[in-house]
Amino acid sequence: MSLVNSDVNATRLVNSDVNATSPNTEIADIAPTVDGKTSDEESMTIDDLLATIPHDSKIPSSAVVVTKIQFGKSIEIRGVEEGDWYKTRLPKIPAGDKGKEPLSEKDPIKGHPAREIFSLICADIELLIKLREQVIDEVEKFFNSFSFRRLAVLKLEDIYAKEEQVLTWAQTDSTKIALHRRMYILTKYRELLLRKFLEARRSNFVAGHSLSAIDLIVLDMLSDLHRVVLEELRTQMQLHGLTWEMKCYSSLF
Repeated sequence: MSLVNSDVNATRLVNSDVNATSPNTEIADIAPTVDGKTSDEESMTIDDLLATIPHDSKIPSSAVVVTKIQFGKSIEIRGVEEGDWYKTRLPKIPAGDKGKEPLSEKDPIKGHPAREIFSLICADIELLIKLREQVIDEVEKFFNSFSFRRLAVLKLEDIYAKEEQVLTWAQTDSTKIALHRRMYILTKYRELLLRKFLEARRSNFVAGHSLSAIDLIVLDMLSDLHRVVLEELRTQMQLHGLTWEMKCYSSLF
């Protein structure tokens, strides 16, 4: 079970065999609005959003292959090794007497397909968040260290374009206010990305699939994180005196 085909761009992550939904899971589907303004990103798919990542930026999910599950073969239980039943009776040697520190614990994620998928999705989201934050940083740096001597070496059109982006993300006409809403911008974007991933995985879900159990686990993990981010977004909007509209539904089909 691979998240990414080596010959296909990582933006196809959501179209893999591991997609999730649960008819018994309540998910908040929201479209925040401020002063009647909405972002074009609301109409974009997660594939479209991932496609905005520059080619020189390495997409986390593009370099990782999720642990495959091979049916009909022996099952290995993590943390249980052959002979453990009698090894527990052997005398224990204190770590200090062995002349070395206790062995480090195995990677808690590797070997768990659902956790691996969730981790890769979060990594892709954080990359997009980081890229957006870099744009905000560039605009903030320009306005906080403005100098006429630097005008000759600055690409003003590029700066103005990025300023317009920040104003749109913050849904305001004031650059000062927009920069003050940094956390709101990033939190709103994180909520949008999580929601788009959830929508994509629900639409690609196939009931009764051999991997549906993993699909549901991934959906539950994403849904839990989405709820946390929703609360953070609510806090940010209240902090800045913004209003929003939210629609909730409990049935996905």
